[in-house]
Amino acid sequence: MAQDLISTLLVLDRPEDASAFPQVGLDSSQRAFQDVYWRCVACFFATSARQNPGCRHAFFTNAEALPVVDGLDIKELLRRLGVEVVALPITHRLGRDKVTSWNNVFYILDVIAHLDREGGFARAVVMDSDCVWVRPADGLMADVGRHRALSMSIPYAYDEKLNNASRRDMVRAAQQLAGHQFDFIPNFSGGEIFAATRAGLSEIQALVSTLWTRLLASTPGEVHVYTEEHLLSIAYEMLNLPTGTADPHVRRLWTALRLNNVTVEDIDSGRCAWHLPMEKKTGFADLFKAVKDRDSWLWTAPPDEIRLRVARVMGMPKRTPRQWALQVEARLRFYAGKRLSNLKGALSTS
Repeated sequence: MAQDLISTLLVLDRPEDASAFPQVGLDSSQRAFQDVYWRCVACFFATSARQNPGCRHAFFTNAEALPVVDGLDIKELLRRLGVEVVALPITHRLGRDKVTSWNNVFYILDVIAHLDREGGFARAVVMDSDCVWVRPADGLMADVGRHRALSMSIPYAYDEKLNNASRRDMVRAAQQLAGHQFDFIPNFSGGEIFAATRAGLSEIQALVSTLWTRLLASTPGEVHVYTEEHLLSIAYEMLNLPTGTADPHVRRLWTALRLNNVTVEDIDSGRCAWHLPMEKKTGFADLFKAVKDRDSWLWTAPPDEIRLRVARVMGMPKRTPRQWALQVEARLRFYAGKRLSNLKGALSTS
């Protein structure tokens, strides 16, 4: 019987493919940028291994070699955790003429195509690496089987732009890419999780490959689809997949200085995974220290106690003074780097 699959992914950009990732604030081809994500990858698999020891784990990457980060050999860690490393080139990019940020996020389409070709799973989950597992995935996997694919609802207003496209823009995009006319405003599905059965994945792959071909052939700015979230949201609606079926299992938790939606209820909920995009450079750096130490609470505490420990490390629901200081420092570095980049750009064109 095929195992359930839990996976994440990481693209290492070359300078010619680099783009901006606002939450990290660095050129995506820089080693410092990539180390931020390597730490997340380590935390993702360490927490999942504790919560989901019976699942198959896979890591998709275009990296030619796995690095040593802060003294931790990533290759050895993944070997110890039983994670299959899948070397997979990135072939899905919109390119710099169409996007200036998030230029590698369509890598998920390479992963979906690979899974469709290779199979070997009953239900597959692919999540962003800045997610942590705090409970077993049993309920999530059960719902994947019930619905054939899950989507995470992000209820933005109809005309609110997210990465330069709104939900209303997706109506026109579906018409342009597939000749499909929505008689409603499509829902927006978060890109931090892709989850489907074997049959559901094949169905989605067949549609998104057609949408992608037409999107790639469009002229810059013609079709307002700029990230994988835009494209997959359209595909899910065209396939009549129910909206929000991943919501009971995964939540996007904002922990920024000005945007914080975390409550005690979130910590105590039955969700199995938290997406923590603003903790890449702070909370994940602290959690990574626990990953490195084989005698730490992460490896020795019972799985049902890990959730509260992870919450404290991430400063949820309330930060310590030290965590506040780290957040402020991270933002100051971000703005300083942004100003320096703008200054270099101005000097190069003068």
